[in-house]
Amino acid sequence: MPASDRHRRCLAGYLINEVLAAKEKGFDVNVIYPVDYGIDLYADTLFTTEKMLKDKPDVVRNFVATTLKGWDTAIAEPEEAAKITIKYGDKLTYDHEFAMMKASVPLLKPDSKPVGFMDEAGWSSAQKLLLGAGFQKQPINVAEAFGAKSTP
Repeated sequence: MPASDRHRRCLAGYLINEVLAAKEKGFDVNVIYPVDYGIDLYADTLFTTEKMLKDKPDVVRNFVATTLKGWDTAIAEPEEAAKITIKYGDKLTYDHEFAMMKASVPLLKPDSKPVGFMDEAGWSSAQKLLLGAGFQKQPINVAEAFGAKSTP
């Protein structure tokens, strides 16, 4: 593909997968970071229902704890995480999965806060973006998720 055509393509993708795959195939990649344009959202978020929280709080608590432990272990041992991952996908390669793990670490652990840390300010900011874009119709009380009783 001529270089002039290569620069005319714009694709959405994850830094830890599609960007790596494009680079592995020899494409020059220019990444546009949404945060540079005021879009800073939590990613790969776990969700449940009020019913599940009420009926099976131990299941929810254990699922979250196990997920966070898994990520902590993968961050500490990315080579082992890549080896385990390729056991469960017949089209996966160690080199790509290991590159994905290495690329994931700064995203999972960007600061001294624990993996999975979220706060009211982050969710309030996300809600503002979602409301402004019309993806969310009505504001909700974000503070309630953090134990406070205030307005959205």
